[in-house]
Amino acid sequence: SSLLEYYGEECDGTAHCANQLDESLCVGDTVTLPSGNSFARSELCNNECGDVWCEDEASCNGYQYGMYCNSTYNNDGALYYVPAAWICDGYPDCDSALIPLL
Repeated sequence: SSLLEYYGEECDGTAHCANQLDESLCVGDTVTLPSGNSFARSELCNNECGDVWCEDEASCNGYQYGMYCNSTYNNDGALYYVPAAWICDGYPDCDSALIPLL
């Protein structure tokens, strides 16, 4: 749904997808991101970090910065946001990468 977000049609009160996923995580003026963290719509893509990892700036203008993955080590196996700076830094952040790259 990043294309819908790019055009401002995600969480706009109208279901644009047959499965209504573009509206399913939206509650009023609050948007719940894949990690489960919630932000006010005004905090998304405003060039200001709404939390320490800037997850609210992670999916803007049709681009994804960072990634989401499951991690038993970092988040009890739940889906969480991995900032772009942590990708390929030699440390495992996701369950699928258990050995640091050397």
